[in-house]
Amino acid sequence: MANEGQARALNDKEHNKFVRFLRRNGRNVIKNVALAEVSFRTGCRVGSLAMLELDDVLESDKTTLKEVIVLKRSIVKNEKTTRLFLTHPKARKALSDYISIRPKLKRVNTLFMTQKGTSYSPHSLSAAFCALYKRAGMVGYSHHSNRRGFASSVMRQPRSNIVMLKTLLNHSNINTTALYVENDDETLASIVKNVGVS
Repeated sequence: MANEGQARALNDKEHNKFVRFLRRNGRNVIKNVALAEVSFRTGCRVGSLAMLELDDVLESDKTTLKEVIVLKRSIVKNEKTTRLFLTHPKARKALSDYISIRPKLKRVNTLFMTQKGTSYSPHSLSAAFCALYKRAGMVGYSHHSNRRGFASSVMRQPRSNIVMLKTLLNHSNINTTALYVENDDETLASIVKNVGVS
């Protein structure tokens, strides 16, 4: 269960429901889907996502998406350099679709732009996520729901462990990482069912 006072973690079904809603509703559909997919599939903090620049995600040919993005210290919490793994096919497809229609404004270097053609601040991007969840009728969710959902999804992978998750989330303390792991009943029941089975 999510800790009291924290955003609810998205599971895969909820994320897919959210993306389906975004595809059918409102303006900026392609951008909103890209934000949702990149956030949920990479675990990127909203502050880093807001300040990520177009050149950060593109190879030198300016068209190919990188698979491993080195986040600059200036856009990372505690100014600790980290890597973002942009390898999930849905995140790559959604981001490619967005970049193909992204306005080319010389005055704006950030990857994601507001409807007015300006850069997001971490606060304004956080507010945008909250507004989208509210419109989708998903109460208790925020930008942090994507990061928490990412953490839980990582821990369900057969070869993953909490040390790997700590690296992916760029945490300084593994106790912080442990707070992100959702122990839902379905996962716990499956683990117990398979104890001793070989």
